[in-house]
Amino acid sequence: MNEVREAYTEAEVRDAVQAVLDGSRFEELAAAERGLRTPPAGRKSEATFDHIVQTAAEVLDDVPLRDITTHLIADRADVNIATVYRYFSDLESILVEFDLRYQRLSLAGIQEMAIQGAFTEDRRAWSDKVFEMATVVRTDTPGAIGIARDGYAIPQVREITRAAELVAARMSAVATEFYAPGMKSEDEWYEMYLAVIRATSRILDEACSVRPADLGQIEALKEMAFNFFEPHFQGR
Repeated sequence: MNEVREAYTEAEVRDAVQAVLDGSRFEELAAAERGLRTPPAGRKSEATFDHIVQTAAEVLDDVPLRDITTHLIADRADVNIATVYRYFSDLESILVEFDLRYQRLSLAGIQEMAIQGAFTEDRRAWSDKVFEMATVVRTDTPGAIGIARDGYAIPQVREITRAAELVAARMSAVATEFYAPGMKSEDEWYEMYLAVIRATSRILDEACSVRPADLGQIEALKEMAFNFFEPHFQGR
């Protein structure tokens, strides 16, 4: 490691990035009221709750939002409609619960990659890995296609998704300040990351909406993102 990298530890970077997440609007929304009637209590109750959310995600991939009802989800989940309403006030509350889980999964990957980025010796390999991770999350998560396609029609989902983008950009900016101290302010890095996250997320969603995923678009995104950021590390 060079002299700059020896000045901090992984634990310090991890704590700094975690603090961003802990204080974010995303965490505020996760802790806020979101239409749940009764939180699950006990292993069986939690399993039923999770099964309803998972089933709704699978339905969302296959059925346009306008055609989804709580009765359809109950039928697909093989539970009584009363069981659905024991936990959820309406269809939107189920999909909000799913989106929170999906965005948290995505943020966990971004958080870990941001931390790794503070120590990377090969920025190109690191950048490519970020997009590969994002592709896997989208292609392997039931409901990812549907929430990208129809989720913005639900105000709470839209707010949660935007909050996730904001905190992803801020975590990346904080970690980059460790990697390239003094080259730009945290806010400058933040604005750059936010622009790229918002632009590439939409294209990734489209590329991953087909099976198999459109690898051509994904490779083009890797190239675009690397070429966008790399000039800003000249002299690093």
